[in-house]
Amino acid sequence: MPFPRDEMGEAPLTRTPIPVPTHFHHAEQSFSLKKRGRSLCYTLPPRPPVKSIPPISRIFPNRQRSWSQPRPQSVSFCTPLTAPPASKLYDLSKGETFFKQCFQSICKLGRGSFGEVYKVRSREDDCLYAVKRSVSPFRGESDRQRKLQEVRKHERVGQHPNCVHFVRAWEEKSLLYLQTELCACSLQQYSEELPNPLPPHQVWNFTCDLLRGLKHLHDRNLLHLDIKPANVFMSFSGVCKLGDFGLMVELDGSDGGGEAQEGDPRYMAPELLDGMFGKAADVFSLGMTLLEVSCNMELPKGGEGWQLLRQGHLPTEFTSDLPPDFLKVLSAMLDPDHRRRATVDWLLSLPSIQRAERWRKLTLSAQWTLGKLFAMCQVRIHLWFCKRWLVTWPQLSNLLTSPSYIMSSPMRLFAAPAALNPGAGNTRTPHTLSYKLVHPASFLLTTLTAAFFSFCWSLFLLCPFLPPLHLASLPLASLPHAPFPAASSSPCVLTPCVLFTLRPYPMRPLHLASLPLASLPLASLPHAPFPAASSSPCILTPCVLSCRLLTPCALSCRLLTPCALSCRLLTPCALSCRLLTPCALSCRLLTPCALSCRLLTPCALSCRLLTPCALSCRLLTPCALSCRLLTPCALSCRLLTPCALSCRLLTPCALSCRLLTPCALSCRLLTPCALSCRLLTPCALSCRLLFTLRPYPMRPFLLIPVCAVWPVPARFLPADVAVAPRCGFSWL
Repeated sequence: MPFPRDEMGEAPLTRTPIPVPTHFHHAEQSFSLKKRGRSLCYTLPPRPPVKSIPPISRIFPNRQRSWSQPRPQSVSFCTPLTAPPASKLYDLSKGETFFKQCFQSICKLGRGSFGEVYKVRSREDDCLYAVKRSVSPFRGESDRQRKLQEVRKHERVGQHPNCVHFVRAWEEKSLLYLQTELCACSLQQYSEELPNPLPPHQVWNFTCDLLRGLKHLHDRNLLHLDIKPANVFMSFSGVCKLGDFGLMVELDGSDGGGEAQEGDPRYMAPELLDGMFGKAADVFSLGMTLLEVSCNMELPKGGEGWQLLRQGHLPTEFTSDLPPDFLKVLSAMLDPDHRRRATVDWLLSLPSIQRAERWRKLTLSAQWTLGKLFAMCQVRIHLWFCKRWLVTWPQLSNLLTSPSYIMSSPMRLFAAPAALNPGAGNTRTPHTLSYKLVHPASFLLTTLTAAFFSFCWSLFLLCPFLPPLHLASLPLASLPHAPFPAASSSPCVLTPCVLFTLRPYPMRPLHLASLPLASLPLASLPHAPFPAASSSPCILTPCVLSCRLLTPCALSCRLLTPCALSCRLLTPCALSCRLLTPCALSCRLLTPCALSCRLLTPCALSCRLLTPCALSCRLLTPCALSCRLLTPCALSCRLLTPCALSCRLLTPCALSCRLLTPCALSCRLLTPCALSCRLLTPCALSCRLLFTLRPYPMRPFLLIPVCAVWPVPARFLPADVAVAPRCGFSWL
């Protein structure tokens, strides 16, 4: 059926109803509570459209940029040279990105209009991080420079406990990656999950944290301009940190106030509408953030409520429950006049803020201390029955006397050191071992730690299955002696100062591959004099290999002892030897060639090294510290006094010492020949302090089970602790 036509011969228009405009009426109340039904933190703004693309034609060819190459490049404005990111795990030949090879993606934390954030675990240090990756690739050099400004802003912020820590950034395949520390959640997510407003003490804590972070930015002439609960992040310990520095402006930089952009209108200061950017705008945004989380109110985006808040009006129906001091702080931060608005320094000088800040520091210190103690108690309970691991007494004493090392980072105990393999790879010199204290030990921390370890040490001393141990002295005379056997029955050449010698189960040398010399007690030497040269034709003197104690007789004679027949020549360091004292004539280690020496003069009293005549001495006396030679009164002394702490060189008389004190653990050198030695290892051939006496069966001494005080397996111990497998029973 044809449509009817008008006089002009045209078909009339269809009869469609005219749309009626719908008028949106605002609620009668200007302010309202937050709607729990919808989540504000997941509401994303629309993605901006792509305005332009690089021209591709015969006139403008598609040139390959350096940043579009598949090889990753580090992005840093501190170091202008571009280089690949430093990582031992990345292999360019695999074809995978740097992100996939070096990180394990756990989940996606969120997605915005410009990027998406992932929770990742680093394959290098096994720590959790947050990595932000741009959604769209670079559209050109100008777009790349605009996105790289975020890296520059992160580097300008630097490190601060109340700012999100920036780790590194890199670009790969026209995508930008930013690696930062991982936080637990944002302040917006935290406040939305609470059914009630934040308690007053928590509001004070957050205020102190955010003021400190904002002061750090303002001291560097940086404006955040986007402070809101969604950009405030909370660490796993409950500390608030400022983040998302995408809109940050440098007051003293080239991007001044001309390129500044406004943030969320709900938290925007009124002077920003007039183009006046300053530090007062951040203070106003922080005040609006604290008002929202403390009152649990929904901030208006415009209208009458927005104007009332910018005129200094605070709704009493929401702020009636706030403390008066905090209400005064909010009023000062939300002053309509930016010239009279409070500054960060003035706010931090308020008595209420200072009182809250002192309490904040105390609670954080107590929380950190209790957390470390609880972690160590968990390790102790978990490893209570692991009794097959042993640790040497000097190393355990170092751990007990330095609790701040363990408390500073108890996770060091969970670091897996390199496996002990026979050979030179076992040796670790003390100067290669370095420890970094992560947290400084305060007075409260030191007191609690000392009390904790004193209690554990008391329990250890009261254990009925362990033999008695006296800290004041260690009686060696009550323990069985292990003298040197004849040279003919000892085919191996090992040092007598390496292993402890008083318990009857054998010990493999590789288990003591990392014994620092500074930790060895005097008891490591056996109680046995050197045998006569006539009965031991193959015994070398201490001066042969260490080349430090070459006596003057070496100047007139090529051979020191009968065993020197196996030695071809003496090193030139013999010229630096000291004088041999007259009492050396009675030493059994000296050969008759010493009788022909012309240098036995009384000036030997100035010798700094105690002579071999000390072998006939039974006990080392305090008077040995005040004179160069052992006096006759040394023979009547019965024990070693604590003044041995100031002694620099331990003499060979320690071989026959009867009583030792714990101060011997802090001794610097074991014997005079140990001047050039850094480690006492069982691999005596790689050590410079060879006594090279024919060995006795090596028996460990002073090995105690670590589970008695601190039960930690060998793989959890620091790399400088030597361990040995337990053989049936423990003995101290």
